Amino acid sequence: MIDRANLKDVYPLSPMQEGMLFHALYNSESSAYIEQSSYCMAGDLDVNFFQQSWNELFKRHDILRTVFAYEKTSRPLQVVLKHSEVEFYFEDLREKGQNEQNDFLNEYRIKDRRRSFNLGRGPLLRVAVFHLEKSRYKVMRIYHHILMDGWSSGILLKELLEIYNAFCEKRSPCLPEVVPYSTYIKWIEKQDKEASKQYWKKYMYGCEEVATIPSLQPYNVDGNYEPEELSFNLDKEQTDQLNKLAAGCMVTLSTIVQALWGIILGRYNDRKDVVFGTVVSGRPPQVEGIEDMAGLFINTVPVRIRFAHDDTFVDLLQQVQKEALESGQHLFLPLAVSQQKQGIIDHITAFENYPIDKQLQAVTGSGKYGLDVEKVKRFEHTNYNFSMIINPGTRLHIVFQFNQHAFAIDQIERMAGHLKEAVNAVLAKPRILVDEINILSSDERKEILTRFNDTDVRVPGNATIISLFEEQAVRYPEHSAIVWQNKQTGYGELNQKTDELAHYLNRQYNIQIEDRVAVILDRSDMLIISLLGILKAGGVYVPIDPSYPKDRIEFMIADSGSKVVLTDSEHLFLAPAGIATVELPIKISQAENIGCRLPGINSHNLAYVIYTSGSTGRPKAVMIEHRSIINLVMWHRRWYGVNEKSRATLVASPGFDASVWEMLPYLLSGAFIYPVSNDNRNDTEKLIGFYKTNSITHSFVSPTICEEICRTHLGRLAGCITLLTGGDVLKEIGDADIQVVNNYGPTECTVVATSIFLCSKDAGTGISIGRPIDNTRIFILDSMRRPVPIGIPGEIYIGGAGLARGYLNQKELTEKRFIQSPFQAEERLYRTGDIGKWLHNGNIRFLGRNDDQVKIRGFRVEPGEIEHRFLEHPLITEAIVTAQEGKDSSMELIGYIVAGEKISVSALREHLLAALPDYMVPRHFVQMDKLPITSSGKINRNYLPVPDVNLRNSEKSYAGPRTFQEQLLTEIWTEVLGLETIGIYDNFFELGGHSLSATRVISCIRGKFQTEISLRMLFEKPTIAELAAVIESARDSDIPHKPPTIVRVSRQKHRRGDMHDD
Repeated sequence: MIDRANLKDVYPLSPMQEGMLFHALYNSESSAYIEQSSYCMAGDLDVNFFQQSWNELFKRHDILRTVFAYEKTSRPLQVVLKHSEVEFYFEDLREKGQNEQNDFLNEYRIKDRRRSFNLGRGPLLRVAVFHLEKSRYKVMRIYHHILMDGWSSGILLKELLEIYNAFCEKRSPCLPEVVPYSTYIKWIEKQDKEASKQYWKKYMYGCEEVATIPSLQPYNVDGNYEPEELSFNLDKEQTDQLNKLAAGCMVTLSTIVQALWGIILGRYNDRKDVVFGTVVSGRPPQVEGIEDMAGLFINTVPVRIRFAHDDTFVDLLQQVQKEALESGQHLFLPLAVSQQKQGIIDHITAFENYPIDKQLQAVTGSGKYGLDVEKVKRFEHTNYNFSMIINPGTRLHIVFQFNQHAFAIDQIERMAGHLKEAVNAVLAKPRILVDEINILSSDERKEILTRFNDTDVRVPGNATIISLFEEQAVRYPEHSAIVWQNKQTGYGELNQKTDELAHYLNRQYNIQIEDRVAVILDRSDMLIISLLGILKAGGVYVPIDPSYPKDRIEFMIADSGSKVVLTDSEHLFLAPAGIATVELPIKISQAENIGCRLPGINSHNLAYVIYTSGSTGRPKAVMIEHRSIINLVMWHRRWYGVNEKSRATLVASPGFDASVWEMLPYLLSGAFIYPVSNDNRNDTEKLIGFYKTNSITHSFVSPTICEEICRTHLGRLAGCITLLTGGDVLKEIGDADIQVVNNYGPTECTVVATSIFLCSKDAGTGISIGRPIDNTRIFILDSMRRPVPIGIPGEIYIGGAGLARGYLNQKELTEKRFIQSPFQAEERLYRTGDIGKWLHNGNIRFLGRNDDQVKIRGFRVEPGEIEHRFLEHPLITEAIVTAQEGKDSSMELIGYIVAGEKISVSALREHLLAALPDYMVPRHFVQMDKLPITSSGKINRNYLPVPDVNLRNSEKSYAGPRTFQEQLLTEIWTEVLGLETIGIYDNFFELGGHSLSATRVISCIRGKFQTEISLRMLFEKPTIAELAAVIESARDSDIPHKPPTIVRVSRQKHRRGDMHDD
């Protein structure tokens, strides 16, 4: 405990100090807000005088003798001690070589950072001096940022050297009278906090989303911070132009940088309203002597950048400057209050007018003290993964400080390039429309528009499906084309049968060029014969899955305008009345075809029409031409190495475009096709057996089946087969001992648009969808159809040879979804509605549908990321995450899982929280025996059960305290949150609690219960009922929960490493 005889003063914390105290208590092992600097001093340094100078500095400034009390107090307090000395360390390294010295100093620097400060004990500043060689010393200083800001460091350094010089000259130092830090705290306490709260409430009104800097790295699970920085300068001419622009617009240089950063952040998040934090000096001119006062005056406040589509950059500057001036008298409130919505600030910026290295050099550069400072290094760690520091001067200096666990260096380098490009744009034309400001460098633009789309490959220009098939029939007439139910059909025989069907359709039903013919068949040899026969007749193949409801089948046949329906006896009842229907197989004499000439088709004719679901509930028919399929086939042959020896399966539903992909590339390569019965395709074990029995080399399966095969084949298929998958999100590939190829492509782009062969390293980093296939171009664009930078989410647009003609009978929808390319005349692009981002290697990561994105507590959440984490649980085999609107109109996540055994909700939450932020943990969990799947193998979200929320929602309704502990906790929460009625199942943070009020709750718990509960526990157990149980358990434990005491520790004991109480 603090010795009362050593107590000089007690007063509250500043807003920034409160925030730093919270982070220190929340994670006592973190290096957040540890400030470390090191520099070389050249000259004859008297180490004893240097140490004494520091102690004299401690005597002068209360803030250096300050510790922090947060136990048994209604609010945290800072306590000024009468006596305290610097923790000082000296070591002579002159006998070590230079390399040894460097290794020793680096190790010491790291270890010193890891030595956390005890804010309740002090001292909170340490100094180490190392003698390197004659007249050369290395000085390391480390302190907790809760004591002071960078400006204060300069003040103290100047005083330190004056005191040191006075010791050397045996005189009294010439120093001004010290104004204590408590003067500033008293000023804060007198301010109208309610008026400032109302200001920030109005300023932040409507700001609901976090403006993030998207990271290409996996989520930082362990919370470690590995500091790195990237610094760069604008040249003198650019800096002069920016200063001239600032003067001309009557704004500050800081305003210009904030506006530019807001524009870049807007591009990263595809929004015109973004918010980030900025550090303000916080030295109010109303406080006398504030400029020479030492302490922590800085504060972080929100900066909101908003602009309309017709705003110019100058308009934006004037708006930002106006708001900055208005906020001037409200800068003292803590960020937890000013930001309104907790966690909405993702990163911060800081404008440093006088950085520490320049302060050191300015003080010593005159030669007054006989010492020179060089090689200044510093380490700073905030609780943010990214910070931008701006240092004005003849050349504007910008530093990006970032956590290497969260960001890759090449990504940060691109961000620097984006800022430089934005500067160039506004200097060239200050009144440029904000929406027209370019942030892409010419090289990055060329990368994503040209190099990533370098896919040109020559394909036969006039080829059709039939011309290429007939080549195979001539080349391999005896080679088996179809193996179905122990019956083999050779290419010669298949060619004859399809000829017969084509002539029959042409003669009996006058099927001509682009007449539609509907086919209601399951996977079989007859399905393949129907496809080729229709195409030979010049017609258009319209496949319909027999499992569809009858009214849907009737709609498709009517909407497509099909002249004929081909089916078999099993499905004859599905054919609508009033339309010509052919029951297959049919017997046709070769003589009947004599003199019958089939119409000639070309590559621009339609080949098939396939229906996909529509957002309006009405299926839409996609029209695909021969030339698009030929491009797919030629790529498929090359990419997969398909030849006449290949053996492939037909697994997909006939109504799914993947079924066409399963047939044609192999039929046009002379390969074997094995249609798979429903019995085999729906049973993974039987499917694996089918592969082995028939020596299958290639098989397309849905991602769900692919994942199960990878998990359960147990080496039986290793090195034997290539699994093709697509149509949904692939989340895992097991041990990666099967060759898996992930494919992506909407029906509107002829099945496949991108593809990638996967390997083991892809399993843990998020599976990409690969690069564009041959003659295909991918563009990832924002809402204004501008290319987004690498790593930034945007909507996927597809162009090239695979593009569909459009939607049958839906001209308006075709014009909406198939647009004119903004990059190349005469090129159309298909707007997919899918969200993705470029990776640095030219692959694409699929992030979901733009209508799948969910906002949870202001954060954009992609359910796929949560699903991936679910599947890392050893018992979970399938997972899907959806969202629904809760009773309070906010969105709530629902997690559906399939697992080998029952998993408790608490275990699921614990598993997710180990890798995901709390806002990404579903509120409801539903464990199922099996997820519902559509006929095409996708998850059928329409059949996911609605979770039973009664039990959960009853927790939200009022329930009063039942025990003494719950009663006391209710009183504490009522006082801290200022609410009249709080139930024991109410969530502290949903009631408006935040980091600072959480600190008060923990402090009150210590006082009332005499029990030590960690701050983190409140985050993990945020209800009174949960917390009361923790307290009861703690009180019943035999382990004493003694809170740490605040004691004075002498410098000598610190040097010995002893930590005993005096």
